[in-house]
This record gives sequence, structure tokens and C-alpha cells, in this order.
Amino acid sequence: MATIAARLLENGTLLARTEFDEVTLSYNSIEETGLVYSDRFDERTLSLGTPSGGSLLLNGTSDRIYIQGSVDFMFGHAAYTIEGWFKTTSSASQHLWDLATGDSVLISGSTIALYNGSSSQQSGSGVIPQNVWFHVALVRYSSAVTRLFVNGVEKIYDTTSSYNSIASRPLSIGGEVLTNADDNFAGYITQFRIVKGLAVYTSTFPTAINPLSATQPSTVGTVAITGNQTVLLLSVVDNANKLADSGNGAEKTITSSGTFDGGTPSTQNLNGKMKQRSTGELLVVTAFDEYNTAELQ
Repeated sequence: MATIAARLLENGTLLARTEFDEVTLSYNSIEETGLVYSDRFDERTLSLGTPSGGSLLLNGTSDRIYIQGSVDFMFGHAAYTIEGWFKTTSSASQHLWDLATGDSVLISGSTIALYNGSSSQQSGSGVIPQNVWFHVALVRYSSAVTRLFVNGVEKIYDTTSSYNSIASRPLSIGGEVLTNADDNFAGYITQFRIVKGLAVYTSTFPTAINPLSATQPSTVGTVAITGNQTVLLLSVVDNANKLADSGNGAEKTITSSGTFDGGTPSTQNLNGKMKQRSTGELLVVTAFDEYNTAELQ
């Protein structure tokens, strides 16, 4: 029986050792060969002290990131994208972020909800995992179309007339704008970005685990960011400095509490097994990307 050892690099290059099995369809025949491992695909680790070389651990009671009122959060009825990476350690009701008057997102158990300024729209169950990094993006396309994506897959489609934010307003990440609201986030946060005037995601998209940037090229389900639309880009740097904003927006007053942690979406293994039939069909056991399996379904 022929076996294969393979490794999928983050750039999409597939390294293979020995030959593919042209006869047997048994997944169990995939074995380790030499120094290349069939059960462990490429792990990309960012060293500490680099942008998004860590995350902020919030305690679920008093910790949060608070940004004083900014004109950058005056969206009017225009398009925007708010996104970030999260890993929760609690099933309680908790805010991922809050803009007080609307455009806010919270989770409870395995569900996620959007508060649009007049009502809440909630997903079904089984959307939010525990103790696993997940990506959330809130995207508004027009005054009456807003979509909420989890790990690149749409979970809420809202056609309610969205909140018309015409005044400066504060932002709280990992809690409500109001203090002691009893729904602070318990878990890890990193790479929080706001793009003003642009709906970055147009359809199902792969959630890249690389750090977000202020500009980016277009990819599957994603439009390019070429100007100064990124008004906030928070990265967790190190224990001393914690947060850094590399966005192009107005200067902001940011306060935060929480504990620095070296873990990020990039420091976890991407696991999978695979076998190729003689027809060329590639069989996959588990997904390469444990954070976004949409492209494999």
C-alpha cells in the first residue's frame, strides 16, 4: 500500500513525500514519513513583540478596551466593516463590541446577535465555538442591508434601516460603553479593525490568520482596501505596550485593561489528513483551516 506524507504551507504550496495511493481509499493509510508529517500541516507562529504577536485576555467582569468618542465612528448611512478575532472562555451573554447606539455585536452560548439601533437580530445555535479562535465581521452595504459573518460565513442578514450615526460616539471592545453592565467579554481578543466607507467582504470568504493590515489586495469574497479607509487597526504588541493603533483615522484616546497573552490565531496548528485517488480527486479528513471550513464544504 502506498502512503503519503504531506504538508500544506500557508502560501498554499503543497509539499508531498512518497506517492499518492491510487487504489486504497482508506484514510488510515496516511502515515508519517521522515520529517514531514501527514497529520500536522503548517503552523505559522508570530514572534512576540511584532504586530499582533499576542492577544489581550479579558476577565469577563471589569476588563475591556475603551475608546473615547471619535468622529471615525460616525458612519451615517454609509458602508463600513467592523471585524476582529476572538476566543471566548465563557458561554454567558457578552459583548464583542459596543457602539452604544447601534452597530453592536454580542454573543451568548453558541449564538451571535447584532443590535442595529432599534432591534436585535440573532443567529441560530452552533455558530460560536468555545476556546477556539473565531473571526467576526459586521459589514454594512447600504442603509438597509447589513450582514454579519462568522469565520467568513454569513450568519445574519439584516434589512432593517440601520442606525444613522451622525455624531461622535465612543467604542467599547469586550464590554459595553456603560461600565459595570455585567456582560463583559471573557477570553482573548486580537486584531480589531474598522474600515469606514467600504464593505470589505462581499460573499463567503477565507479568514486569513495573518495579521490584518490597513490596506490589502482583493481576494475571494474580499475587495481591496487601497486608500485611507481603515480608521482603526488595533494590534496587541507586548506586555509593556499592549495595544497599538496603526489605522489611518483621527488620533484616539484608548484605555484598556486585561492581561497580555502570546496566543493568536496564527499560533495554532492547521490540521488535516488527505489522500488523492487515481482520478485526481483529493479526499480530505478534517479541514486544513480549523477556523474556516466553508471552502471545503
